[in-house]
Amino acid sequence: MNERIILASSSEYKAAALRKLKIDFEQIDPNINEALRDGEHPREACQRLALLKAKTVAENNHGAVIIGTDQIGICKQNILAKTGNTQRAVAQIHSMNGELCHFFTAIAVVKNNGASGI
Repeated sequence: MNERIILASSSEYKAAALRKLKIDFEQIDPNINEALRDGEHPREACQRLALLKAKTVAENNHGAVIIGTDQIGICKQNILAKTGNTQRAVAQIHSMNGELCHFFTAIAVVKNNGASGI
C-alpha cells in the first residue's frame, strides 16, 4: 500500500528535487511564521521550523507522511534572506565573496495517526 506523501513547502526548488527522485507527492504550503526567535541560534531555528512546517500540515492530513524542511544561511553574522530576484541574488553572492558562510539544513518527517497523534 502506498502512503500519501506531502511536501510541507511552497518551494518549487524543493518540489523539483523530489520529482527528480520519481516520488509521487502532494505539495502544501504550511503558511507559518518563519521568523527567528530572539537569541535563537540559526541551527536550532532551522530544526524548529522544519518540524513546525511538517506538524502544521500533518494536523489536517491524517495518515499521510509529511516532509518539512528548512535551510538557513549565515554569513558575517547576518542571516541570508531569500533574495526574490536575480539582481539581489547576485549582490548577495558578491557580499559573500571570500567570507566563511554556514548553512544549516533540517528535514522533519512526521505522520499524524489520528487519535495517537503526531
